[in-house]
Amino acid sequence: MWPLRLKHSWALISDEYYILMITILLTGATGFLGSEIAKALVKNGDRVVAIKRHSSNLHRLVDIAPNIIFYDVEDLEQSDLLQKESIDAVLHAATSYGRSGESYEEIYAANLKLPLQILKMASAAKVRVFMNVDTIIPSNTNLYSLSKREFHSIGKQFADQKFINFINVRLEHLYGPGDDAYKFVPWLIEGCLKNVSNIALTAGEQLRDFIYVSDAAAGLIKILKCLDEIGGGYQEIELGNGNAILMQKFIKLVHKLTGSTSKLGFGEIQYRNDEPMFSQANLSRMTQLQWQPMMDLERGLQITIESQSQKECSI
Repeated sequence: MWPLRLKHSWALISDEYYILMITILLTGATGFLGSEIAKALVKNGDRVVAIKRHSSNLHRLVDIAPNIIFYDVEDLEQSDLLQKESIDAVLHAATSYGRSGESYEEIYAANLKLPLQILKMASAAKVRVFMNVDTIIPSNTNLYSLSKREFHSIGKQFADQKFINFINVRLEHLYGPGDDAYKFVPWLIEGCLKNVSNIALTAGEQLRDFIYVSDAAAGLIKILKCLDEIGGGYQEIELGNGNAILMQKFIKLVHKLTGSTSKLGFGEIQYRNDEPMFSQANLSRMTQLQWQPMMDLERGLQITIESQSQKECSI
């Protein structure tokens, strides 16, 4: 196994405090979570190398794009970026949910083919660690969760064979400003803000753990900064708020905060087959790293609703 210690440098940020700076290869930097990670890394003074597509929209990164080194995924096979950029760690946050009409091939290309290509390159270049942002959704739920589980299994095998250290982070349900409109929370907020006559819902008896996007980004970066404490080989860490809320209560809170007159149609939609009824992160590993989420759910929803309301008013 390659040494876990990173090839880092230290920068003076005050008379007494220093901050660890590392070079991160980040996938998904143009996405909801990835852009938040990129912003936090740049603010920390870390060196960010991001993989994107030729056609990627950089609107989420407009303020920090000059501070990021970009490589296009289409040119990845001909690139020697792992050696050229002296990467300390890979943080794989890119994903395809399959909710925008993507084909099976496109979903697998994003969730299995691309990360496997980077994992093999990282192993060959003796990069210290590959950190994978995984889902808590059961693998039999859909093609998204199945493809994520398959890559996780390959990553574990790479670590077991001592090719590279592999950290699998099982991330709970994200929310926050700027998320994609097709996801549940933005969809719910939009319906409430528009006061649609009826919002069709399941019975809402599920318990879910919601984590604010900036807390998720901070947690992932905390893991990268604490690799010596975490240990090498294969590691699995759960990341969330650590508190599950009844979906019916969550939905009613959004309804209240938006001042909506929409009817909440609980029970009008059937649960999916094998619907998980309880999901909550065990934060014991993160607590050991002296990390905890900072955003209160109600305050996080208020910020998210205000942001989405302003966006809709400007359209």
